[in-house]
Amino acid sequence: MAPPILNRQKLDSLGAERIRLAKSASILTVNATRYNNIGEFDAAFGLHYERDLYAARQAQIRPIDLVKLEDSIIYPDVDYVVTANGGIAVDEQMPPWMPAGTVTPDAMLAAEPSEEITPETVIIARFGVGTWGHWLGELLPKLVMVEAAFPGRFHYAVPAEYLNKGPEHDPWKTFRQSLAAYGIANDRVAWLRTGRSYRLRNAWAVTPVWSDHLLHPRAAEAMRCGIKIHTDLGLETNKIALLRQSNAARSLTNATEIDAVLQKNGFSMQDIAALDFIDQVAVFRRADGLFSTLGSGLTGLIYSPTGVRVTSVAPSLFGDRFFYAMIQDRQGLYADVRGPIVDRNEAIPHRSSFSIDPERLQLGLDSLAP
Repeated sequence: MAPPILNRQKLDSLGAERIRLAKSASILTVNATRYNNIGEFDAAFGLHYERDLYAARQAQIRPIDLVKLEDSIIYPDVDYVVTANGGIAVDEQMPPWMPAGTVTPDAMLAAEPSEEITPETVIIARFGVGTWGHWLGELLPKLVMVEAAFPGRFHYAVPAEYLNKGPEHDPWKTFRQSLAAYGIANDRVAWLRTGRSYRLRNAWAVTPVWSDHLLHPRAAEAMRCGIKIHTDLGLETNKIALLRQSNAARSLTNATEIDAVLQKNGFSMQDIAALDFIDQVAVFRRADGLFSTLGSGLTGLIYSPTGVRVTSVAPSLFGDRFFYAMIQDRQGLYADVRGPIVDRNEAIPHRSSFSIDPERLQLGLDSLAP
């Protein structure tokens, strides 16, 4: 007998009930880029960026709906895949490694739900949830929009790694702090642990907050309006360079040279990952000039002031639309500075270490000068 194929459908087609959180929209984007040197390394890749990513366009943004699911099961051991309506997989919960036509994983076939969640619960856990960029830029906005529309009504299903059981500087601390910052106490969190599956008696899910390569402006605004900052970090400048952790991918091999250029241009160095969540938000709200290696640390752009000026560095071959869309959302300006790979990561080339020509960086910074 042939192994069963995992039947999957879009969330739109599975809902027993839906509540609209944000309407569809047509948005004219602008070209925010004032400098880039991608074409120096690959002319075709540079042309693709100019034509398909940077160029102004009319974007069609889909609505955001809160959808009620029937007979739902979530599988933490299978990247938080969710089934509903008698075993149909929710397409939006499917990780990239499970393309259409995938054989149903053994972990799903063998697992009977071992725990039950009875309150009205919105499923936030999804593949990629452990990456800060996915969490802050894609998943937390769903929770924030629901909470703004129905304060105090729902529980939220998130991974149990967020539980405060690790050392003081455990990697999940900032995730937990982000929940608390939006008023979600532990007693309204359904903690999902691996090694078991969960039946949700009153499950809800939110359709994607990103569409046509843009974050829905209502979701971005909800993130900014839903949090109050009462902290003053005493920063001496509004120009902030975000330091990257030494063990992170895309390490900059000539960081000392680049730091000297940044300091000459009035940037203050900030180890953003070492700050509590509220302090991270405060830094982004304060900074009207930002420098960073392209990566999750830049996701705080969602809190940046209108007109923020962003300079990023990255390996020549790294493709990105995520952070560029955030700059567009803040009506900002952008300098995209690239450099050659130094130590190639054969498994994931865009995570390779790289260097940046200080003169190219200075050109990028100059292009954003008021």
